[in-house]
Amino acid sequence: MMKRVLLLWLSFFIAYSLFAEGNGKYLKVLFTNDVHANIRGVKVDDINRGGFAQLSNLILSERKYSGSGPVLTVDAGDMSMGSFSQALFRSHAPELVGFSMMRYDAITLGNHDFDFGTDALALMLESAAKKTLQLGIELPAILLANLDVKSDKRLSKAFETVKVRPWTLVHRGGLKVAIVGVMGESAYHDAPDASKLNFIDPAKAIKRLLPDIMSENPDYLIVLSHGGTISKDGSSPDEILAGKVPEIDLIVSGHDHDEIHTPISIGSTLIVSSGWQGRNLGVITLLNQSLNDYRLVPVYTDSEADTVLLDYSLKVSSITDSVLISKMNLKANDSIVNLLTDIKAEPDSANPFVSKLGFLVADSYCASVRANMKELLNEPIIGIAPAGTLRFDLNNGLVRNEDIFRVLSLGEGDDYSPGHPLLVAYLYGRELKDLCELNASVASSMPDARLWFSGIKYTYSNYRLPFTRVIKVEIADASGIYQPLDPDRLYPVVAGMYSVKMLGLLKRSSFGLLSATPKDANGEPISSLKSMVLKDQDGRDVKEWIALASFLKGDYLKYSSDQEFEVLVDSRIKKEADFSVASMFVYPNKLMVTVYFALLVLLVILFYKVRQVIWRL
Repeated sequence: MMKRVLLLWLSFFIAYSLFAEGNGKYLKVLFTNDVHANIRGVKVDDINRGGFAQLSNLILSERKYSGSGPVLTVDAGDMSMGSFSQALFRSHAPELVGFSMMRYDAITLGNHDFDFGTDALALMLESAAKKTLQLGIELPAILLANLDVKSDKRLSKAFETVKVRPWTLVHRGGLKVAIVGVMGESAYHDAPDASKLNFIDPAKAIKRLLPDIMSENPDYLIVLSHGGTISKDGSSPDEILAGKVPEIDLIVSGHDHDEIHTPISIGSTLIVSSGWQGRNLGVITLLNQSLNDYRLVPVYTDSEADTVLLDYSLKVSSITDSVLISKMNLKANDSIVNLLTDIKAEPDSANPFVSKLGFLVADSYCASVRANMKELLNEPIIGIAPAGTLRFDLNNGLVRNEDIFRVLSLGEGDDYSPGHPLLVAYLYGRELKDLCELNASVASSMPDARLWFSGIKYTYSNYRLPFTRVIKVEIADASGIYQPLDPDRLYPVVAGMYSVKMLGLLKRSSFGLLSATPKDANGEPISSLKSMVLKDQDGRDVKEWIALASFLKGDYLKYSSDQEFEVLVDSRIKKEADFSVASMFVYPNKLMVTVYFALLVLLVILFYKVRQVIWRL
């Protein structure tokens, strides 16, 4: 605590000396990104992190110790989705109202802010406008320059109500600061309902705005980009943005949950990111367009709190519990199990296709189907849990409903209760093989698309061409004995609503070579996913996280014990370590047949040409 106070006082004296000596354009920017509704704090490695009350206290302290120096507070998107408070998304807009109470100057929207659909987002924005008016406070400037919502009249009207705009000019401490908000292409594709809106390349959108922005002669140009800083093909989306628009002084980046401890420099542009869940408050000080100071200040839930935001957080929790009781007959802090060890979502360092939490979740889905669909008791059942849907780890100690929900916190039911429901659909065996190919060929470049399976055992070889690497697939029957995959058989598959919706990514990410279309028991494509929702014995939707909670009350030890888990892994996935000629010809698909045929034709042509040369000699 003493160290933090000394740092804050040092910041104050630096700011004071700069102004006293007239040393130029000094600006402090406080920033967050990907807060994901962490209003009350969350346990991370035995330490409670985040919380609006504690975050607000740090913001107030940074402002206080900056003296008369200009300070801006901004967020780079994904304020929502991640805790039970999202049950109040439409009616109370708890995250946006909280930002307003902390006096954020500007924010942008992320893909998860669209998760409930554009109508829900419109309601949230309108609720925030009403709540802040009642409290006598102002909304932050909500900025989004590269998503055209004109085709959605409902959302367009809400954008007008809260004055969503491409950019804003903030006058602070004698400076003029232009701030632009954009969403990255990857984030856009990750938001299912946003895809019906018109997306514009972020760099192009900002370049169109530059004449108007520069006519104001701003001292700084800041971009709030929900694009990301994790490189996939050599450079990240926000690094590319900085390269294309060198006029940008600072990019506050969201989407990838990246903790950047040293700003990324692209030309004269700095790129920063604070991580996620409000675990850190980012602090960057600029002087004459150059870096003067940079810190990620940890936010500890047990630290000093802003009493106003603490009261607000407690009120949000109380209202949330009322909603949970009425819709699901449970409370956020109800205890489920006492874990003896952590169960992590992160893939195994030695095998990227192995995750303790991933396998646990997929198994819990299958267990829920067997418990609620007696007609499938004697059938093989395939469980699928994409890595991107696992949002958090399970930490050792007492595990509550809130902790389990954080693992699978996406989506809601028809009654707006938190969490995506499970769906039971059917896929042909050949489509299941394609899903295995996704792991073997695509997942290394798209980690969130990696699939954790239950009921499938497959073998792959990296010596084969991409999209042809799977050489053997087996399916567990009702007694757990693995049988060869029948490519023409329909198999029941259970996965979350979001996962089923995103199956279209399979075809796009494989250039059309792989595909999987959800079907009913008769093999007909499903026209309405809602008709395939798994129901419990009382007719209620079975949620992803409810399935996990129920399963945790039983035997979970094999997912936490390394020795038992190794046995579990061996029964699901195998990598061919050595080259095998035979393995190059098993399980052929269209790509493999085409390539081998082309090679055969080339060999025939080569043989013919060589023979002609020999005859001439």
